[in-house]
Amino acid sequence: MKLLFLKDVPNVAKSGEIKEVSDGYARNFLIPKKLGVPATENVTKHHEAQVKAQKKAEAEHESKMKELGEKIEKLTVTIKGKLGAGNKLYGSVTTADIAKELSGMVGCEIDKRKIEVEPIKEAGEYVATIKLHKNVTSKIKLNVVGGE
Repeated sequence: MKLLFLKDVPNVAKSGEIKEVSDGYARNFLIPKKLGVPATENVTKHHEAQVKAQKKAEAEHESKMKELGEKIEKLTVTIKGKLGAGNKLYGSVTTADIAKELSGMVGCEIDKRKIEVEPIKEAGEYVATIKLHKNVTSKIKLNVVGGE
């Protein structure tokens, strides 16, 4: 019996795959536990339409992230911190500080976990990498100055 798998089943199939399994296994285990449904013509067409729509949405999201990445690359983020002796900061500049400042400049929320930067413990200029999408990364200039 051909089944469209709704969830991952270890050593059998992943979610979204259509595979041939034995009739008993399908009727007695997979279908009652809602792990799969019989792959009729309607179910297959509906699944293909969903996959196509999902790919289209993913492509649109990626193009939006590319545009945002190009916009971000042109920016320089200035972060003010309290300085001590020798241009050393009290504390350090974190990715949360960078995300907050950048989100205000760009107008959309930037996740702090997507920002990669070396530890910043003194005033100066730095470069941070922002991973906006699995295929889109941008570099941003950071300028850490005294103030506050």
